[in-house]
Amino acid sequence: MKYCRKRNTQYLTYCMSCVLGRPDERAVPASGSVGSAGDAIGALLKYRGMTQTELARRMQRPLKTINEIIHGKARLTEETALQIETHLQTSAESLLLLDVKHRLRIARGQNDQGQPAAAE
Repeated sequence: MKYCRKRNTQYLTYCMSCVLGRPDERAVPASGSVGSAGDAIGALLKYRGMTQTELARRMQRPLKTINEIIHGKARLTEETALQIETHLQTSAESLLLLDVKHRLRIARGQNDQGQPAAAE
């Protein structure tokens, strides 16, 4: 985790506002609201003012696939992560790491903060 003094927020790699000033740097926000790759993709879409439909069109993928990834219903594949990396200027490795960690937390019965999941 890195800390951005400018935005007073923690990030996996670099702060999005700092990244915009340095286009060679790529980042995924790691704020408390980001617990999965889908959360990060949703945050990046919102930050860039892009819709799921627009991302699906640019990637030439079904909207349903993008929506299922964002909502955690579908696994993020390496191929899809590379496409998202290209279209959202982020890191495929960071997205895949978030996805794996999120799925491990689910397998362990934990929520995104690492706490035991509430019984239903």
